Amino acid sequence: MDLQMPALNGIEAIISIRTEFPNARIIVLTTYTADVQLLRVLKAGARAYLLKGEGARDLLDTIRAVRAGQKRIPPEVAAQLADHVAEDDLTSRELDVLRLIATGNANKEIACQLSIAEETVKSHVTNILAERIKIEAISLDSTSVKVHPDETGALKKNGPQAIGNSRGGWNTKVHMVAADARTALVFALSAGHDHDAPHGLALLEELGPMPEGLPLLMDRAYEGNETRQLVLDLGMIPVVPPKSNRLHSWGYDHALYKKRNEIERLFRRLKGFRRIFSRFEKLDVLFLAFLCFVLIVEALRLSVNTP
Repeated sequence: MDLQMPALNGIEAIISIRTEFPNARIIVLTTYTADVQLLRVLKAGARAYLLKGEGARDLLDTIRAVRAGQKRIPPEVAAQLADHVAEDDLTSRELDVLRLIATGNANKEIACQLSIAEETVKSHVTNILAERIKIEAISLDSTSVKVHPDETGALKKNGPQAIGNSRGGWNTKVHMVAADARTALVFALSAGHDHDAPHGLALLEELGPMPEGLPLLMDRAYEGNETRQLVLDLGMIPVVPPKSNRLHSWGYDHALYKKRNEIERLFRRLKGFRRIFSRFEKLDVLFLAFLCFVLIVEALRLSVNTP
C-alpha cells in the first residue's frame, strides 16, 4: 500500500480495507521516514512499514514476516519512534503552559507571557494531552440553540453576532470538538443558516495538532475532502461515514463511531442550563462567556463526584 494515491490516501484505504476484511495484513511501501507517518499507519492497522529504497531481499523478508504474523519497521524509523515515545514526563516548559491554561489564558496570551511562538504553545498542549490525558477519541459536531425573540429585534450592537434565520427560526449553532461527555477542547459559534463544513474546518485549524493516530469522530456534515485531509495533516485519523452520493466511498470503524454519542450527551448537559438552551444575548462574547461558565460547572461537578 502506498500512502499517496489519487482518490483515497493510503491511511484511509487501510482503514477501509481493515473494516471490511479485519484479518487483512497490509504492508506500507513509502518514502516517508518520519515517526509521525509510522504512528498513523500502525494505528490504522498496517502490519509493516517499508521504505521504497530497500532492496528486493528486504521486501521478501518483510512479506514472509507479515505472513507469519510479525510486524516489521525499518531500524532508522524505529529509532525515531523510540525517541518519540520515550518522553514520559512533562518538561518544565510544559508545566508552565499547563499552569497558564489553568488560570484561563488563551494560546496567544500564553505565547506572549512565555516569549514563545503560538505554534510552540499548541505543540506543548499536544504533548500534555498525549502524556497526561489519555484520550481514546475526540468528536466534532454541532448543535442548534434557539434565540429568544427579544434578541432578534434588539437595536444593533457592536461586535460579532452569530444569529441566523433557518427553517427552525432564529438560532445559533455551537460547533465543538470534545474529548468525552464532559470535556470540550475547543468551540465556536456560527449563524443558524450556515453550513457546518466551513466552520468545522476553521475549528480544526484552531485546535491544531493532536496526539498521533488519535481518531476524530465526525458527523457526516464534515465528511468533505478538505476536512478529512486536514484531519490527517493534524496527525489524526478521520472516522466519518461517507454521504450516499459519494462516487468513491470508504469504510470506517462502526463500533468506534458509536462513541460519538459522548458529544451528544455533552450538548444535552449544556442545554440543561437555561442560558444555553435558549440564547438571550445579542453579542457572541456574552453567550460564549455563559458557555465557558457552564463547562466549568460541569467539570467541577465531575471532580466533586469522582472519588
